[in-house]
Amino acid sequence: MLRCYNHHNATGLPGKVTAIFKTSQQLLGQSNESGIILLHIPDSTRYLLLEADGYVSSKIAVNLSGKIEKGTEFNLALPFVLKDSAMTTTIKPMNILSFSFDITENESVGFLMRSKTVSSKSGHSFSISKGLHPFFLNDVLPGVYDMDASDKEGFLKSERIIIKPGINFKAIHVDKRKRSAKDSLIALPVSFNSPTNSRKILYFNQSSYELRPEVKLTLDSISTVLYKKPELLAVVTGFTDNVGRRDLNMTLAEYRAKVVVNYLKLKGVKPKQTAAKWKGPDLSGGPNDSNENKERNRRVEIELIVQ
Repeated sequence: MLRCYNHHNATGLPGKVTAIFKTSQQLLGQSNESGIILLHIPDSTRYLLLEADGYVSSKIAVNLSGKIEKGTEFNLALPFVLKDSAMTTTIKPMNILSFSFDITENESVGFLMRSKTVSSKSGHSFSISKGLHPFFLNDVLPGVYDMDASDKEGFLKSERIIIKPGINFKAIHVDKRKRSAKDSLIALPVSFNSPTNSRKILYFNQSSYELRPEVKLTLDSISTVLYKKPELLAVVTGFTDNVGRRDLNMTLAEYRAKVVVNYLKLKGVKPKQTAAKWKGPDLSGGPNDSNENKERNRRVEIELIVQ
């Protein structure tokens, strides 16, 4: 499944997707008003061409990492930029890693992905439950990565992944056939099971509602929790510091909450599992008497409750 969305506010839009081969091209389909499209990407595809009325056309490289069986399902969410947007000249090249997980026996498997060639900070961790699960990561730096899989009993397997600029597809199969004495490397999802850990706080830059990279990692884990527990509702509340006009702060808080909700939806969370609220500078997390305290108030809080 692919979702086309407005890069500015993460809302879905009708977009056209074309596969470009070595000497030809083929229209794969057009998304509906919500931005959703189900399509088959041929193995020989070199690029995807994204087009929509009023938006900048973009061509994204397609890379297959390792063997991928015919019919393997993946999820993707691809951004479209308005032609008159200031972001037209500043948007970064797209690097996406789209997984298809086949976990046959284990109830939950943790994955730790570490870079071998780029910054030591270029790593990702997440947990996937039993079954077939498409999953994707944005803003993955190109390079060589080692990915270890573990469950609560210990190490399961390791795979090397080569990430190239563009969209990278990787199919992962995990079972219990391989064990070793390695320490468990399970990457547990964000936990909301205890009263002291029932709320997660996401921080933003001043006057911004753009998601930081570390915030996206947290949201990736939260989306896994919501996927595994459909009875949960994520209540998302946006806040700001007290600098500037209250009405503008209320609007900024609204945008922060809605961007978080839309990101969760991009990760496959059902709309009925999210609710957005905004308080602006009200109900601050602390006094706005220093730059450090103001930074703590530029936030979104997420609380999971049983519906």
